[in-house]
Amino acid sequence: MARVSNKLINLTGMVGGLVFYKSIYGDLVRTKPDKTGKKRKSSELQKLQQGKMQVVMAFLRPLKHLIKDNIFPPGTHLPAFHWAKSYYLEEAVYFEDDAYHIHFPKALLSLGDLRPPELLSVHVDDTYLIQLQWQDNSEQALAYPDDGLLVVLCAPQANAIFYRTDVARRSDQAVTISLNQSWEGVETHIWAGFSRPGERASTSVYMGNFIL
Repeated sequence: MARVSNKLINLTGMVGGLVFYKSIYGDLVRTKPDKTGKKRKSSELQKLQQGKMQVVMAFLRPLKHLIKDNIFPPGTHLPAFHWAKSYYLEEAVYFEDDAYHIHFPKALLSLGDLRPPELLSVHVDDTYLIQLQWQDNSEQALAYPDDGLLVVLCAPQANAIFYRTDVARRSDQAVTISLNQSWEGVETHIWAGFSRPGERASTSVYMGNFIL
């Protein structure tokens, strides 16, 4: 840094490699900061937290629209996706083999005040057909015959996520979903829930995993 002593010079800003500026000490000049220095390395704890966030976001991003339309957390004004991200970071990951992983039974794909599916079962056919069955509990509180069924499938090894909404009604008690050959031989996790217009959904139910 140096002081500009020539009263005829009235410069501010950058000229070449020099930066002119005014201060309480008068007109000063300094060299342009060098931005080529090395970035500070992340600590091991920071790396773990970054890895945790990457795992959560890799799972949630393909489901962004599903979450926006089917998660309605009570007592908060947070957008659904932001709430889901916080939930997953706190509740739905575990640490094993020096890395974080999604804890699938704790994963939430829908959330609200509707009654969730009851007596759910899944049957897998060797021709890539998956049949879901459930009890029609629409005579109970917060359940309606025309609630739409949503289904989510996730195969982490194949980096594949599939979801469909309104594939059946609560009163239907069964639905068959057809998959293609790319799902063969990989572990697949499955969830189901109900939703209806007016920002209403049930808590999703984790149904376990299977291999076609």
